[in-house]
Amino acid sequence: MKQYVALDYSLKQISVCVMTEQRRVVREAVIAADAGSIAEFVWSQAPEAELIGLESGPSSSWLFHALRAEGLPVVVIDARHARAVLSLRINKTDRNDAVGLAELLVSGWYKPVTVKSLESHRVRTVLTNRALLVGIRQDLENQVRSVLKTFGFVLGKGRGSFVDRVSEILEGKRLLLQLVRPLLKAWAAIREQLLSVDKEALSIAAQDVTCRRLMSVPGVGAITGPRLQDDNRQSVAFQ
Repeated sequence: MKQYVALDYSLKQISVCVMTEQRRVVREAVIAADAGSIAEFVWSQAPEAELIGLESGPSSSWLFHALRAEGLPVVVIDARHARAVLSLRINKTDRNDAVGLAELLVSGWYKPVTVKSLESHRVRTVLTNRALLVGIRQDLENQVRSVLKTFGFVLGKGRGSFVDRVSEILEGKRLLLQLVRPLLKAWAAIREQLLSVDKEALSIAAQDVTCRRLMSVPGVGAITGPRLQDDNRQSVAFQ
């Protein structure tokens, strides 16, 4: 007898519903939100599971890959599609949502979501972290420029690094130095971490054949190459 397992997950626990192809609920439970507990439940309570489904969301990616590693036939359902169906239910609870997801699996009226590979998430995270650090560094520089301008000093482009040009202006100005020093220390710390992220991005680009090929195009460097590669990376999805 074919069985379908629906998971309505939260950060701490998961509501599980096991339904047969005749739409009969045979098992319901609330278990811990980790792949090991889910796999143990499925192997013991639904060994004939035809499909395991969960909604797309912030935690769906790691859960999808963890369950696939356990050899389970898992699929991620588009959250907007599932929400449109589940909103028709009178009582909105985790238990009822799990039953509704199970009915979607049995009927086949759901839209599967393509799940990116863990390597793709790694590349995307490195690039996102870098963009965030660059933004923070720029905000700190703009704040330093604003403080200096308030006291009548304009920091032009000039020669030398940002810190060297600021230090030249601050020489002998104790009050201004007290105002700007915390910003400069934060700028130096952000710059150090940004160099570390840049190094990781360079390593990713150097180890990827496609990235190296993309970097042969004028204007495409070690940061743009992995981003273009990530946009076209083959994703992992349940077939």
